[in-house]
Amino acid sequence: MTANSQNSDENRRFQRNIPNTEHSPIKETKEHGILLPINFSDKDEDKELCKKTLGFAFALSERVHQEISLLHIYDDIHLSERRLGKEKVKEKLAEHEQKLRRDIRSFINRYISQKQSRMLREGILKRGNQVNETIALLKKHAFTWMIVGMKQNKRFKDYLFGNNLEEIINSTNTSTIAVPEDVTFNGINKIVYVTNFIDDNVLALQELDEFACLFGAHITILHIDSHATTNEKKVVKRYRRAIARMLTAPFEVVVVASKQIADSIDKYVQEQQTDLLAILKKDRSFAEKMFHSSLTERLLSTTKIPMLILREESVKA
Repeated sequence: MTANSQNSDENRRFQRNIPNTEHSPIKETKEHGILLPINFSDKDEDKELCKKTLGFAFALSERVHQEISLLHIYDDIHLSERRLGKEKVKEKLAEHEQKLRRDIRSFINRYISQKQSRMLREGILKRGNQVNETIALLKKHAFTWMIVGMKQNKRFKDYLFGNNLEEIINSTNTSTIAVPEDVTFNGINKIVYVTNFIDDNVLALQELDEFACLFGAHITILHIDSHATTNEKKVVKRYRRAIARMLTAPFEVVVVASKQIADSIDKYVQEQQTDLLAILKKDRSFAEKMFHSSLTERLLSTTKIPMLILREESVKA
C-alpha cells in the first residue's frame, strides 16, 4: 500500500454527541463551503484560538448559507516507530485517533451550541503533512472559504502552517480569512481593501462587494502612493468612476503618500479602527519570488486585524 493510499484511508468524520465516530469518506459534492483547520491540543491558548476562529466561521456560515468542515491533521508515524512492526504501529495509530476523537467531541460539546452545530457539515481527521494535506483537500473538494487562526510565532503568526500559509494560498483558489489570536468576532463594519489601481480583478472585487453587503460593511479602497505623479487625481477619479459601476456596498477611495507600503497599511487600518483588511493575492513570477517578499506575506506577519486574502481564478487544480 502506498503512502498516498494510507493517507486517504485516514479520512475520518466526526459528529456532535455521537460516541462512535463514523468512519466514512467526505461527501462528494461540488462545493464544501467553509474549511476550518483547527488544532485540538490540550493547550489553553490553542483552545482559545479555536473558539475565536469558530466565531468568524459561524458568522460567515450564517450569512453565506454554507456549512463548516472542521479539519484536524496529525503527524505521520515517526520512522523510529515504524520499526515496532506493522501491528504495533496500527495499534498506536488507533489509540491516537481514539484520543483525538474524544478531544474533538469534548471540544464540540463544550464550545459549540446546538444551534451552531447545525452549521457543521463534518469533521475530518487526516494523517500526514499539514500543508500538503490541506492543499490536496482544498483542490479536491472545492471549498469556497478557509478560515485560519494565527498566533505570534517568530516570523509568521500562524499556529498551524508556520510560514507556509502563503504556499497554501498560492496553490488554491480558495479565499482565506486569517484571524489573529487577539481578535474576537464583533461584527465587520469597516473593510479596507488595498489596491495599486492596476491589478484589480473584477471577480475578486465582486466577491469583496458581496462579502461587504452580507455584513453591512463600508469599504475603503486604499492606495499607498510610493511614486507621486501629477496625474494622480485623474487616475483616482477614473478609478472611482469605474468602481462605482461594480460595487453596491458603500465605498470611498483613499490615497496615502508613503514609500513604506506595508507599514503604512498597518498604520492606516489601526488608526481607522478597521475590522477587516482585504487584499488580492496575485501570482508572482519566479524572479519576484526569488528576490522580493510578497505584500501578502509581509502583512500576514504584522497584521493585528483579520485579513481576507482574495484569489484570482488562475490556479489549476
